[in-house]
Amino acid sequence: MYPAIPWQIRTVMNRCTIAEHELPSPTRILSCHTATHYMGDLFMDPLRFDIDRYLPERQEHLTPSAYVPYGLGRIPVWGITGSIFKWQSICRLSPIM
Repeated sequence: MYPAIPWQIRTVMNRCTIAEHELPSPTRILSCHTATHYMGDLFMDPLRFDIDRYLPERQEHLTPSAYVPYGLGRIPVWGITGSIFKWQSICRLSPIM
């Protein structure tokens, strides 16, 4: 419910229409990633913490654009790259028990 990046500012590269609103290039838009986390049509009982929603049987978070903790777009967010690098480093440096 609380992604690392709650919103992003993007620039429309090509003219498009979203929900009957025409967005010419180069319109600046604000995309709020947390808004989808509270939508009942995407997540069952969205206000309740439910870790089981990520289990293979449900996979509610895999609906396109429903869950985007690291943002959207063609440029990956630095946070995810840093996190992956950190975990790889920890795994390599940890002694095998």
